[in-house]
Amino acid sequence: MKVSEGQCGLVYDFLFDDQSWQINRVVVRIGVPQETLRLFPLSPTTPGAIIPEDRTFMLRTGSSAILSSPPIDTNPPVSRQRRRRLSALKIVIPFLPDEFAGVPVPMAFTPALVSPGATDPTTQASTEQEANWDTHLRSMREVIGYRVQAVDGRAGILKNFIFDDNDFSVRHLIVRVRRFLLKRSVILTPAEVIGIDWELLRVNVSIDKRTLRARRSV
Repeated sequence: MKVSEGQCGLVYDFLFDDQSWQINRVVVRIGVPQETLRLFPLSPTTPGAIIPEDRTFMLRTGSSAILSSPPIDTNPPVSRQRRRRLSALKIVIPFLPDEFAGVPVPMAFTPALVSPGATDPTTQASTEQEANWDTHLRSMREVIGYRVQAVDGRAGILKNFIFDDNDFSVRHLIVRVRRFLLKRSVILTPAEVIGIDWELLRVNVSIDKRTLRARRSV
């Protein structure tokens, strides 16, 4: 990542809306004062350019705009949202003394999943913040590697995205397909995507395997 003063961190990820397929944030990894991930907003009017030869994303703005950007956890992508919520759960295991052995042993129980500090003001503020999270915000870094599920079964693996660096819209998805021992990469359009499933690590599409695998290699 480069700004008007020079280099300012590394591009760590791009976040996109899984309905409009518009990239609306770039995640920048910076090390000042300590290594953090910052969210910088992107839109079709953002003054910037991608320079493939230098592997550089140039933004015509000052470094202060990047350094003052909010951290990623203020509005994380869906994958990070789910992981944070799972890590906030605790399994409460009651113990009863074994009157015969004289040592505590777990009693038979159904684990209760509870959120710690339900009455803590800090926890309440965090819950209110979570209510405003965008449930359609996806991480390209996360979704790459998901399996592509056609209407009749598994069709391939998502390998990459192609987006327009003028308006930051996602134009194509690159899917690795396999037929017998031959592996190829083919193009899938956002319009053919039904949805993205974090729990199953899957991109569901509206076409069948044969249609996808018959496409020209890229």
